Amino acid sequence: MSFYFTHPTIGSGLPVLTKNGAIAKQRLIDYIGRLLLERNYFPLATPHIANLALFEKSGHYPYYKESMFPVINKIKGGGSTGIVEESLVLKPMNCPFHILAYEDMGVVSYKELPVKFYEFGQVYRNEDSGALNGLFRARSFTQDDGHIFCMMNQIRDVIGECVELVKLICDKFQLKLAVKFSKRDLVDVDKYAGSYDAWGASQDILKSVCYEHFKDDYVEDIGGAAFYGPKIDFVAKDKMNREWQLGTIQLDFNLPELFDISYVDMDGIEKTPVLIHRALLGSLERFLAILIENDLVHDYLQPFNMGIVWIGESKAYLDWRVDDLHKMGVYPTVIDHPSNLKDGMKKLYAKGITNIAIIGKKEEEHHMVNFNKDDYSDIAFNNHIRKIFTL
Repeated sequence: MSFYFTHPTIGSGLPVLTKNGAIAKQRLIDYIGRLLLERNYFPLATPHIANLALFEKSGHYPYYKESMFPVINKIKGGGSTGIVEESLVLKPMNCPFHILAYEDMGVVSYKELPVKFYEFGQVYRNEDSGALNGLFRARSFTQDDGHIFCMMNQIRDVIGECVELVKLICDKFQLKLAVKFSKRDLVDVDKYAGSYDAWGASQDILKSVCYEHFKDDYVEDIGGAAFYGPKIDFVAKDKMNREWQLGTIQLDFNLPELFDISYVDMDGIEKTPVLIHRALLGSLERFLAILIENDLVHDYLQPFNMGIVWIGESKAYLDWRVDDLHKMGVYPTVIDHPSNLKDGMKKLYAKGITNIAIIGKKEEEHHMVNFNKDDYSDIAFNNHIRKIFTL
């Protein structure tokens, strides 16, 4: 079952998800989106490009320049504005957009915090051609990105909720992850923004959170921090035992100050919020690749793992049943009147489909479905399918 392809005419490191991959990705988005909406996140959708000035202000351009694609200089003339020259870049991160979305809220009260944004945002990284590796490392991928603005006394609860979400997702997909606490390098200090005191405080907090949730079951990665703050990384292995970072939780005291954002506390005083960057899956494409490598692709993510052998007479009943399945996000392969029942089953097995419904004249008359050799009423069948195909 193909999930993606690459093509030299499209470009290196630019995978195209095929029907199977695209459906699996969309179902991941639907699942994670439900979890976030239940926890009072607000969705955002941001552009794929922006003015260079945005990433200069955030620090991404000076600190992350080597991983960004070259600047696009765009000159546009005419109209009342005359000649306008813009320097545009493909976005490597979503966070500057989310910070401006917070700023756009106007005066934020402490009662509104934490403010939680999320986005399934396409980002672009200028990876070396030798490092590219299918869905594991690409130049274009989708982050399940989130940014949480909170007060100092909310940090532990907010990060704790993020950790529990990562654990919940791992349990759903039976995925085992290692944990890294990534700190700044005390020697190569030019790689990082912000004061020594801010870094010390943020690292102390994250270290204690790591111990609270993982005890001693984590490793420290000196030099692995983001340029703006320390982070907790969740790492999985492929079949070749190579490590790949998936989710991450990053504590940031620096970008809120750079963008001069604030909230009003209970005494009416303006204060700077703390920013927590977090991704539960990381790259959706890489997460799918890890699941595929470890044979952990959930039924919910597989679009063609159910088949119907139709040997009945009522096309209307079949169409109604298939439409019902589509509404549940299930897309069955239908074998229409094979030479015999055994032949129909054989054709589905050849496609790797083992969940099979049989609809014949008897089922049509009694509004039933024979699924995996058991008989179900219409309602019981729908309930059973929801249990199988729902996370």
